Amino acid sequence: MKIKSLLLSVLALSAFVACQEKQSILTPSQVSLDPLILKVSADGETKTVALKANCDWEASGPSWLTVAPASGTGDTSISIIVPANEGKERDGEVTVTATDAKSVAKVLIVQSGVTVTPEGPDGPDNPPTPENPNEIKNVEQLAAFLNGAASLAADEEFTIEADIDCGGAKIAPAGAFSATLDGKNHKIYNYIVESAEATSGIFLSVNGTIKNLVL
Repeated sequence: MKIKSLLLSVLALSAFVACQEKQSILTPSQVSLDPLILKVSADGETKTVALKANCDWEASGPSWLTVAPASGTGDTSISIIVPANEGKERDGEVTVTATDAKSVAKVLIVQSGVTVTPEGPDGPDNPPTPENPNEIKNVEQLAAFLNGAASLAADEEFTIEADIDCGGAKIAPAGAFSATLDGKNHKIYNYIVESAEATSGIFLSVNGTIKNLVL
């Protein structure tokens, strides 16, 4: 009777082990990544991707980036190290493959590029940027403007593009001003008006428009 019970126990144990081995053999290798797309700036960055795996795996990518670690087992995080890009936008895939090659996961890396302005002599394909004669940015341009202000037409418009420090220079006031001057909230300062009229400003009279200017 005892022998019979022992045989039944051995058979039951063998069946259980065989079932477990069969179940283990039937479990397929699986790898997955999250996220599936990474955007990287032109300055370069290190990004982290979550890897889920139930097997051994290996990681690889294009030559312009580094994947670490490059191999492993089971779940982990992998770092994708992307250096600065001095050229145009580029993209490539980092691939994680189960070592039995039965499962593959990929993440797309898109790195911005830099806009390069070609240098060379002025020509039809690379013309110089002309100065706007109606934009006043420094004391020299201000003096030239005041010198011809009295002869300006009423429909002409001028702008002050920066604060102007005259460095204590003496400025002869302009005559009658009939055009438009927009100071864009900039200021003109540190100057001396050279005029016989004690109350004179930089214009002797104004028939036009002066706005947004601090004197």
